[in-house]
Amino acid sequence: MPSKKKKARSNARGKQPLAPRLFIAALVILLIAGITAVKYFQSPAGRARLLDAGFHGYYAQVQGEIGLALKGVLSESGLRDRVNERGVFERVHGKPIRCLHWRIACDRSCDYVMINVALTRAVRKAGGTVRHSEETDDGDTFLVTVGTGRFDTHRLRFEQADAEAIAREEKRRPRVALVIDDLGYSRNGVVTDILSLDLPLTVAVLPTLPYSAFALEKAQREGKCTILHLPMEPDEAQGSDLAMVTSDMDEGEIERLVARYIQSLPGIEGVNNHQGSLATTDPRVMKIVLAVVKDYGLFFLDSLTSSKSIAYNTAREMGVATARNSVFLDADTEDPEVVERRIRELVAWAHSHGTAVGIGHPRPWMLDALEHSESFLKSAGIELVYLTDIVD
Repeated sequence: MPSKKKKARSNARGKQPLAPRLFIAALVILLIAGITAVKYFQSPAGRARLLDAGFHGYYAQVQGEIGLALKGVLSESGLRDRVNERGVFERVHGKPIRCLHWRIACDRSCDYVMINVALTRAVRKAGGTVRHSEETDDGDTFLVTVGTGRFDTHRLRFEQADAEAIAREEKRRPRVALVIDDLGYSRNGVVTDILSLDLPLTVAVLPTLPYSAFALEKAQREGKCTILHLPMEPDEAQGSDLAMVTSDMDEGEIERLVARYIQSLPGIEGVNNHQGSLATTDPRVMKIVLAVVKDYGLFFLDSLTSSKSIAYNTAREMGVATARNSVFLDADTEDPEVVERRIRELVAWAHSHGTAVGIGHPRPWMLDALEHSESFLKSAGIELVYLTDIVD
């Protein structure tokens, strides 16, 4: 028969102290809660909540998810091809955003009540909300504002109108896009001040430089459109800190280099050429480059560093959204007054041609000219837009 001492030792081995067991249980609960929280904040609803909480870097992603939901409803309603889109630069709660305005042509058979119900359901699944909806007294127009608790991402205007007439009306507005090239070399005061301007700038970032990530993140926080400034071979050999696309590369080499540079700059919307006066005249090279750009769903701006460039026409032939440079604003000058004069020339070009693109660089004279031209640009009878609103 076991002694009392043996029984006591056996019971001691069978029982664990209470405190360690509670600690382990608490850890398990915290782990489960942490995993649940991570999964939630990786969901559309979670990202929308983070945006409203002040994490403004989520704006573009939330806008994209809500946009997909809206497009799904419009496709089911047979209205997807009637959307005319433009981005409008705004400041909300002191933060820069690019709200998308959609004008949608409808006929008399459109049921605004059913459309509103479908939009509300779809947007809720995407983590957003219909912030406001209103039908005009005559019933010809239905306005819907969509977004999160604090931010508008889309403003929809359903109209009893002809889609082609709306498109013609939108295209009549002269549009100007300002592009700042060569970001990535520095994070000095001029760079920071340019990125902080209350203007819808498009920012072209060189890849893999010491301050590429800083420029990209700062620009995106400020609500700018960001693109890859792709190094490409010029007519005359020049020293370069970066590997560039050259005409003697084979197809695989070009594809890998362009893809690597695109992947190094998350969240970009397009690509333009850095230098490239030789490479942009080579049909073989441009077809390879543009095929990669198309695969990533980006647009291409032909910086037009050569009058012989075929980049723009090749992009159009391949179905890549594209535009081309109209004026180099600070080429061969360090005089802000010259740059200001060229900005006025750019506006005149837009009035003559409907759209215009001007390219500048992060230099003190460019900053001075932009600061002095802000009021002019806002009262010049043009719409200052991002490149995404010009490419087609």
